[in-house]
Amino acid sequence: MASRKTKEIENHLQVEHAVHIGKIQSLLSTVLPQVDKKSPGRNPKRYKALLTCVICTGDAHGYNFDAISCESCKAFFRRNALQPAEKFKCRGTGSCDVTFNARKRCKRCRLEKCLASGMRKEWILSDKE
Repeated sequence: MASRKTKEIENHLQVEHAVHIGKIQSLLSTVLPQVDKKSPGRNPKRYKALLTCVICTGDAHGYNFDAISCESCKAFFRRNALQPAEKFKCRGTGSCDVTFNARKRCKRCRLEKCLASGMRKEWILSDKE
């Protein structure tokens, strides 16, 4: 009789444990980014850090020219940083809002924000390099 009662208690504890584990897993799945389990050769335990572009506050992909930036701001800086400053004129008051949705409105303010955020002109490679 005692062994039957012990098994019932063990089964009850296993069910409670499974419920708690399920709750923890559902909480973790909402907090942590999803992992692509289908891609071969990748470590599924590694999570990509969530980065924000220091220029436009969009999703960044890493360090570009010594600043965390998105692909769009990286390409913009590479194309325009070596141009003379007189080429660009501000389309607003001189301190335009450079955000994800408005980053293409004023090239001068965007370039100034790139330089103020720490992007380096000297790190731009030439075609030969």
